[in-house]
Amino acid sequence: MISNQTTQEVRTRASIVEVVSDYVTLKKAGQNYSGLCPFHSEKTPSFTVNEEKGVFYCFGCQAGGDIFKFLMLYDGLTFPESIERLAERYGIAIEVSQSGGNRRGETRRGDLFRLNEKAADWFHARLLDSTQGARARAYLQKRGVDEALWRRFRLGFAPRGDGLAGRLRHEGIALAEAVELGLVVEKGPGGYRDRFFDRVMFPITEPGGKVTGFGGRVIDDGKPKYLNSPETPLFHKSSLVYGLAQARDGIRSNDRVVVVEGYLDVLALAQFEVTDVVATLGTALTVDHLRLLGRYTPNVIALFDGDAAGRNAAARGFEVFQQARLWGSAAFLPQGDDPDTFIRTEGREALEEVLERAVPLADFYLDWLRDNHGTSLAGKSRSAAEVSRVLAKVTDPNDRDLLARRSADLLGIREESLRRHAATAGAEATRGARTEPRGWKREGGWSLGEDRAESALVALML
Repeated sequence: MISNQTTQEVRTRASIVEVVSDYVTLKKAGQNYSGLCPFHSEKTPSFTVNEEKGVFYCFGCQAGGDIFKFLMLYDGLTFPESIERLAERYGIAIEVSQSGGNRRGETRRGDLFRLNEKAADWFHARLLDSTQGARARAYLQKRGVDEALWRRFRLGFAPRGDGLAGRLRHEGIALAEAVELGLVVEKGPGGYRDRFFDRVMFPITEPGGKVTGFGGRVIDDGKPKYLNSPETPLFHKSSLVYGLAQARDGIRSNDRVVVVEGYLDVLALAQFEVTDVVATLGTALTVDHLRLLGRYTPNVIALFDGDAAGRNAAARGFEVFQQARLWGSAAFLPQGDDPDTFIRTEGREALEEVLERAVPLADFYLDWLRDNHGTSLAGKSRSAAEVSRVLAKVTDPNDRDLLARRSADLLGIREESLRRHAATAGAEATRGARTEPRGWKREGGWSLGEDRAESALVALML
């Protein structure tokens, strides 16, 4: 917990005009400054900043708040992250509230971020300057990734040997923290070796650009092809996406984000100036991924292969989108193509046409159920069971109503039946999550958890 004293010091010392000017061209207009709003498209300035009050406001889209709110909206930061960003910029030591008192100085989390930054700089230097990086440069050029992108995405190279471990030791850095971050591994008493070697390195950042971890792609035919940092205090692959720091402006400008599978897919599309693309880190889309992207835009397009596996993945993804309170869309490439190969052979316009044909995931999911289960009574029953299971996980009542009505129309199922089954599914999930006691007991000796009808009724009331 960052102390109130630190928050107030940052608020007092930080200049909102100076910070906003990094993102918006401001001109003095009386007591205020004005410019084009960064949160919506406009031709006439309606965005104002008042230095004395420390606030901003847009008369067009009604976005407004203080300096922390601006960074939260623009960079997708949390409130503590916005404080940390400004504290670092203005050289303010962060005071952390702890049980038993306050501690002055940099947080340990900040120390770990700085260690990752050192590693990213070392990998990047090996790619650009070292003769050892020749093979990595040749590989990237063969894949059509030019030097401008190497620098923009801070790509690197991890050579064989213990170069990183040796460099950190030479700087007097305790390698125990490097082990914790997955940069090096122990190889016996007092010995260490680099975790990544002979790989092109992709720094993975949080939205503000701080390096949280790395992905490494082997150059030859070694295994595994891709190796990510392990789970660390900074790196959680189920809640991070690749390329978000570079894609933020494109996402905001286009009011959409395109999600692909691989690092090189992001780079290939960026090479063709498709600037609103991110990738998952070798995992399927998760609720945390979508909640992160939802900070920037509700218009999330998942780009899938056009084969059966890609369509099945799109159908499975609908449930995740609903849990993240996003509707989402699915776009499909021709069978046998991935984003990298498709844009290099067909060009940017062809890819944009694919994205323009993206279908709402809800409609795709319901069509997929109908195609897979058929329109027989048995098929409709299976479809109803699937929709009911998803409905039970939808927390927003408006979204639940919309999905129930749409499902009833497309599948030819009574809406009341879907809702009833969803309530039952929700009650069963609640009972399944209980440990001890299994249900609410009363002197008569029965358990509510054993009576499905009463359990469903109580679930509905709750």
